[in-house]
Amino acid sequence: MKKFLFLLLLPILLIACKGNGQHQETTDTHSQKTIGRSKTDNPLVKEFKPLIKGSWISKTYVDELIKTRSVFSATQKLDEISGMVIDPSFIKADTLPVVLGLNNIEGGAASLRFRAGTHPHSIKFHILLTESDKSDKGELSYEIKGADTLLVLYYQNSNGKSSTARYMRTKPGNGLSDALTYTINRSVFSGHYTYIDSLGHATKITFNSNGTINGFGKNKIYEASTIFNNEPATNIDDFQIGSDQNNAEYLPYLFVGDTLKIYERRLSADSTILIRGPLRYKLIRQR
Repeated sequence: MKKFLFLLLLPILLIACKGNGQHQETTDTHSQKTIGRSKTDNPLVKEFKPLIKGSWISKTYVDELIKTRSVFSATQKLDEISGMVIDPSFIKADTLPVVLGLNNIEGGAASLRFRAGTHPHSIKFHILLTESDKSDKGELSYEIKGADTLLVLYYQNSNGKSSTARYMRTKPGNGLSDALTYTINRSVFSGHYTYIDSLGHATKITFNSNGTINGFGKNKIYEASTIFNNEPATNIDDFQIGSDQNNAEYLPYLFVGDTLKIYERRLSADSTILIRGPLRYKLIRQR
């Protein structure tokens, strides 16, 4: 499956997280009575609420996309928690549910607790484990550099090792899947190209960050594959390209400098390995 599998899980996870927040509200209400604070006058809510809203993507992943122009290569450097969606309107009793993307494949859930962590400017971050009632405890902080805000997550990964990951806010959309697709398009493909056909005719082509294409004949849309695991034919970069989602094909691609090469799709004899076939298009990116 080429698209993000966790897209199907996001509504369920958000509802589940919201329910968890309601369950915790009883406990937190007692804590609030003890310290005499409500959600609105908790200074940590006031500090974090304006900063954390949005869809967040692993900075390591984005940096690698820009550096290599390869989703496959960037995936090898992916943080285990690949992204987050945070909506402060769901705050209940100093608790906020968070939807997670895990390795760009699965969905997960977490809970932000507006209680001071051990790191500077940090609050509690609990990763919820679906197989038990336990949670992995972490902390969420932030860094502000000019007009940009980064979220910093301190947590234990699935191997039990301490991890620190930074996240960039990306364009909001219909959940993390759309945000990640937009980020890939903007970082890898977006721009103006020149295509010279076999007769020497030059055509100006534009790949847009929203996944549309201008000037490329019948090819009007594109979307890169994002899942590279042990499934067959997930060993190199390819993308879906065509007139629309129902009339598109998956073709391997490769960036060499400013040149985008698009190949015919071939498979190994046992259909497990994707192979670049004959070159179909060569597009030169214009600076």
